[in-house]
Amino acid sequence: MIKIKIDIIAFADKTGSYEINKKLAEGRIKSVKQALITMGLDGSRINEFPFDQKLIENDPRLVKFKNERGILIFAKLGKL
Repeated sequence: MIKIKIDIIAFADKTGSYEINKKLAEGRIKSVKQALITMGLDGSRINEFPFDQKLIENDPRLVKFKNERGILIFAKLGKL
């Protein structure tokens, strides 16, 4: 049996305050997570990473998105 883990990373550009960007990112994550759960994915297999400028600057997967906004979804597959 194959198991899956999902990382949802939401971020915003540098426009606006940290608080506003964090709130926007958290809302994006909730929307995507709910859609995945509606499609049948177990919510306990979803990790949430809301906006954090240090995360964007230090994660090699995200550095090219430094001044963008959006959602990234990484899926990890493995066997049970």
